[in-house]
Amino acid sequence: MKINKIKLFNYRQYCNEQVINIPENGKIIIIRGENGAGKTNLINGLTWCLYNEKTSIKELINDKALN
Repeated sequence: MKINKIKLFNYRQYCNEQVINIPENGKIIIIRGENGAGKTNLINGLTWCLYNEKTSIKELINDKALN
């Protein structure tokens, strides 16, 4: 399976809709960012979508959107 785009909506610290386009010509993708930027949450979101492994709804939804 090839993933071309990742769309997140109020997932953890990703507020509102965030779209990450993945270039078609690359075989290696590096995810980098400051501490707390959401690198691990991005991977957790992919795991949730692909394998239906999730935790409680409070841990998934952005706090601002939840309130």
